[in-house]
Amino acid sequence: TEQLAGTRAATDMLRAQAHEFSNKIHTIGGLLALGAYSEVAEFVGHVGQSHSGVAAEVGEKIRDRRVAALIVAKRTLASERNIEVRLNPMSSLSALAEDLANDVLVVAGNLVDNSLQAIDHSGWVEVLVAEQSDAVMLRVSDSGPGVSSPDVEAIFHEGWSTKSDRDGHGLGLPLARRACLNRGGSIEITNHEPTTFTAILPIERVSVAAVGAR
Repeated sequence: TEQLAGTRAATDMLRAQAHEFSNKIHTIGGLLALGAYSEVAEFVGHVGQSHSGVAAEVGEKIRDRRVAALIVAKRTLASERNIEVRLNPMSSLSALAEDLANDVLVVAGNLVDNSLQAIDHSGWVEVLVAEQSDAVMLRVSDSGPGVSSPDVEAIFHEGWSTKSDRDGHGLGLPLARRACLNRGGSIEITNHEPTTFTAILPIERVSVAAVGAR
């Protein structure tokens, strides 16, 4: 699971870069065909500044490069559907140990994907990543319609899936829940406006047996 988390983050970043690069090349080609040479130079300059600005904004608060890369990739991919993935300004995260970083990638990636699946067209997803004394807290909110099932906890169970509800693949949220529980942490949903998922990932892994004895 840890290797898959790292691979997934890298894959999301490459997909985002490929999408972004393709669209920019098409735009530049169109401007050249129109003979708008001065606009080409202006567009290229603006693109460079814009991309650097987004990366700098995330990197300033998220010092773990793997987690920062995942957030930047999700922002880029979501923007093509007119969805804004924004980082809560209260976010703060230092470089993490590898096992914790991989669990954070699993949880953050699946929670953001779940939110993106819940939004049909335009909307927003907000990510808060906060490092506490003994845990990393992840909070993902979105402008989607919420969970229509009367048993909201069912969405964390493997195999749960409906096309008209959240997490249409039925796997993302159970994976996020498992990553939290395996560390002795937790994950909860507040099914109000906005729909919000809050995950707690202890910095030191706590055995499942120890958690059950509490």
